[in-house]
Amino acid sequence: MRYLWLLALVPVVVPAQDVDPAALMNLRFYPANGGFMVERLTGSNLPPGELTFEAVGPATQAMPLRRRELDTFAGFETLDPNGVPVVRLGKPGRYEFHVKLAGRVIGKYGFELARAGGEWTRQGDWERVGFLAQNARDPESPAGFHFWASLAELPPGKSRAMLTAHWMLGGREVAATPSPMAVTQRDWQPFRVELGTKGPKGKVLSLSGLAANDGDYALVVKADGQPWKTFRVRVKGGKPAGLAGYPAHRLDTSSGSNSSYKLMDVYWVAR
Repeated sequence: MRYLWLLALVPVVVPAQDVDPAALMNLRFYPANGGFMVERLTGSNLPPGELTFEAVGPATQAMPLRRRELDTFAGFETLDPNGVPVVRLGKPGRYEFHVKLAGRVIGKYGFELARAGGEWTRQGDWERVGFLAQNARDPESPAGFHFWASLAELPPGKSRAMLTAHWMLGGREVAATPSPMAVTQRDWQPFRVELGTKGPKGKVLSLSGLAANDGDYALVVKADGQPWKTFRVRVKGGKPAGLAGYPAHRLDTSSGSNSSYKLMDVYWVAR
C-alpha cells in the first residue's frame, strides 16, 4: 500500500469568532484505484455546527464528519467520517476537497487527477512546497524537514534515485541529512528528514540551531549527488518566515494514539 499525506489549510473568516476555524486534511491515496482514505482530519477553533467533507469536480461525493475533542490540545479536534471513510473518484480532471462547517468552507485542497500506465496519478503542490516542523512543547527537539518526491520528476528510464537534503546559508553548508533516502514511487512519496552537523561530534539540530543566524537560506535536495530541488527560506528573528495560506501548526497523528499526538510548529517553504 502506498500513501501520501495531503496537507492543506485555507482559513476562512467567520463573523463573531476571535480566531478563524480551520481544517487540515491528512489523506492516504491509493494509486491502484484512485481512492482516498478520509481519517483523522484535524479541526481547530471550531464552533458548534454540522461538519462535512466533500469532493468537487468531474465526480462528486460528500460525507458527514463527527468530531472528537482532544483533552491535551485545547482548540483542536479530530474529525472522522460517519460511515465508509473512502472516496473513490474514478474520473480524471481537476478536483477540490472541502471541509465545511455549517455550509462554509474552512479547509480545501485542489489537485489534478489522471490515469497513466494502469494507475492513477496526481499533480498539485507536492512538487513545489515542503515544510520544517518541530514539537511545539520541546523547542530543543530535532527539527524535521518534510517534502515530497516522485520518479516522474527524474529523467526518463530512472527507476530510483538516492536523495540527500542540505541546509545552506550563503553557499555554505550548515547542516545535512546523515544518510541518503531512496525515491522509488511515481506517485508523490513523502519524506521526513532530520538535519545535522558532520564530523565525529556531529549532532542533529533543533530549529533554533538551524536558524541561529538570520538570512536567506536554501534547502537543497540532491538526487544521486546532484542538486535537484531548491527551497528558499528567509529566517528573521530566529524563525523561518513561512508561507501565507499554509498552516502554522499541525497535529502529528502518525502514532495513531490520542495520547501520543504531538502539536507541531510548522514553517512552510517553497521552491
